[in-house]
Amino acid sequence: MKIIDADKLIEKLSANLDNPEEFPVISLGTIMRMIANEQEVQPEVVRCKDCKHKGTRNCVAHALTVAFHTEVKDDFYCGLVERRTDEQPD
Repeated sequence: MKIIDADKLIEKLSANLDNPEEFPVISLGTIMRMIANEQEVQPEVVRCKDCKHKGTRNCVAHALTVAFHTEVKDDFYCGLVERRTDEQPD
């Protein structure tokens, strides 16, 4: 699987269009080549220990802990994670 920046590709496709909502007809082969030529991006992985939601009611790990009476480790990852912006020591 190749992870690309889809917004960047859409920006390239819509460049020089008067109305970006009206994409011109582009062959599937052209789109596949454009995707193949896009540079792969590495998404940032943020773990629970660095998440701003840790220990709050928005925390998935906290909900799992309450629901299943188990501890979720600091290296757990969920799809709702957002990096904490304050400078709290570990």
